Amino acid sequence: MQIKKPSTRITSSLFVAGEALTLKQFPKPLWPRKPTRWAGLLLLAFGLSACRPTPLTCLEESAATAVPENLSIIVSVDGSGSMAGYANARNSRYQASITALSVSLQNQVVPHDSLEYWRIGVDEAGQNASQRLSDSQFLAAQQSRFYDCSSDQFPCVTSPLIQFLEVGAVAEDQAVLRVLVTDLEPDGLALGRLSGQISRQLSENPGYEAALVGIRSEFEGRVFPNVPGSFEPFPYSTANQPVDEAGRPFFMLLVGPSQAVRQLIDGFSSLETATADTFRVSKFGLGTTTTTTLTPTFSSADATCTSQVYALNRGWASRISPADGQADQWVLLRSCGRDAGATLTFESQLIPGLAVGELPVSGLTAAEGSSAALNITEVISDGERIRLQARLTATGVHAQRLNLRPEVLDLLQWQDWNLQGMGQSGNQIQNLLLFVGGLRQAVMATGEAAPAARFCIAYQR
Repeated sequence: MQIKKPSTRITSSLFVAGEALTLKQFPKPLWPRKPTRWAGLLLLAFGLSACRPTPLTCLEESAATAVPENLSIIVSVDGSGSMAGYANARNSRYQASITALSVSLQNQVVPHDSLEYWRIGVDEAGQNASQRLSDSQFLAAQQSRFYDCSSDQFPCVTSPLIQFLEVGAVAEDQAVLRVLVTDLEPDGLALGRLSGQISRQLSENPGYEAALVGIRSEFEGRVFPNVPGSFEPFPYSTANQPVDEAGRPFFMLLVGPSQAVRQLIDGFSSLETATADTFRVSKFGLGTTTTTTLTPTFSSADATCTSQVYALNRGWASRISPADGQADQWVLLRSCGRDAGATLTFESQLIPGLAVGELPVSGLTAAEGSSAALNITEVISDGERIRLQARLTATGVHAQRLNLRPEVLDLLQWQDWNLQGMGQSGNQIQNLLLFVGGLRQAVMATGEAAPAARFCIAYQR
């Protein structure tokens, strides 16, 4: 019997469980025969995802852009005798400010539903002697009879100041802007109580801020101690003296919705007499409601290959750029290695009521989640903006948010207006820094205090 050798020829049949299957009968694979089309779609989807930029956030929140529709404004004037000197001086800035405040509010510079004027104080028996004023009576605050006990219409009072947060009829759901005109030299321990009440107002009313506005004015009267016995009352006159240096400061203390406070401050900062020597402002708030950001540009005298861009590349498939609505809060730079020693200058937006001087570099701190990639060399104020000078040091892609601590700016703002100890000085205010520092601490104790300014800078080198 002849046995045939197995054939080595490849056939088009396959055996499965004893049955032959031809290629035409073989099941179709789970993938298409031309996978390149699907791969292309996947790569396109991946590419679109990778090109979507990572957002850079500068300020976590934004202040309200409009004044509340149901706003009530309550303006109070400190009626105590220490205020008479501002009204005694002829054509003083104090008198002009009373007129400007009245005209601004009557003309709805800050839109409002209702407006009240008050004279606050307590009588000799310690009883509340606050009185509601008509429009014409408020304008009488330009006259000495409003303060010097010479008019039955305006009896003698001393002022604990805290009454400006209590007077007026306000509905529970109504927003209110309170304004106090004062020399900020009240009785005894009133400043501490006032700080506590203001910080409580801010914590209980999200979107509210406080501001202290100081103005140097002509003065012709007596200066009294706010702690009896610390010194003898003495006469002080700015006649024949430069008011910008010798003027006696008075203040407006504002508490209310952020945008209403800002609009009122902007009105006063536009006055011709509002210079860095005569007009100062400090703001107090929680979160970032009172924070100033930078101008979205930079300058340098020696940078040769550093340019401003709209986005930075972090790897071939990753980009970073400002979050929606925050392009004006960031400066993005691309630099080569040759500019390592170049000094770059960044500046803040305009800041009303800013003093002139140098600020310590230690007053700048990196915000949480920020890389420390800038070598800060100088921080100065020119009376309008805060300027920061820095060098790019690290290589790679870095995003840094730098906070200017508000208490550092407070010292620059008020140090030369502050009277410490028991000396006699008509152009300085007793315990001014004590009040500002106390209010700052009280606000910080209720939540995260807003930095005075935040510089948001990202670069690729």
